[in-house]
Amino acid sequence: PIHFALDALAFVQAYHHGTFRDNWTSVVDKELTISKRTFPEISQAIPVHRADRVIEGVSAEEVASVVLNYDYRKRWDDRFDSVVVLEEYGANCHASFMVSKTGFPFRDRGMFVASLAAKENKPHHSASNSMINVQSPSPTSSAIYCVSASFNPESITQFQATKYNPYNLPLGRLYLDAWVIQT
Repeated sequence: PIHFALDALAFVQAYHHGTFRDNWTSVVDKELTISKRTFPEISQAIPVHRADRVIEGVSAEEVASVVLNYDYRKRWDDRFDSVVVLEEYGANCHASFMVSKTGFPFRDRGMFVASLAAKENKPHHSASNSMINVQSPSPTSSAIYCVSASFNPESITQFQATKYNPYNLPLGRLYLDAWVIQT
């Protein structure tokens, strides 16, 4: 499952370092700068949405810790319901079954999601045990990536569905969920 998150990480890093910067369409929002664009590499029909915001008074590590913590996510994400971690790989990498709330008359959706956190290494920077360390093509980059993507449920057949999906929720797909956080 983690290969799906690693592929998503490669895509997000390419975007962050200058690839895919053209052809975004603005979406009006009062609090965020939001844009959208279709990427055939991710989905032919569903566009990727990008939001940018400056948050003052906190470090990138503090924001990442809130993004990565599922207990905190219940507070800031009104669509997040619950998660069952199925496999852990270390360094904030895991495969899980996540439940997302929907509105009436639809049922909530369950999704098989592989997630990871990665921090780019600047030259002469000490490694962090809690995240994957990736080499930055730019000597000034210090981005933290929090990335999730759905994976094929057939790759985890050793788990009993009644334990992670007791309500037999219909399955959804999370093509890409990514945060690029910098101080």
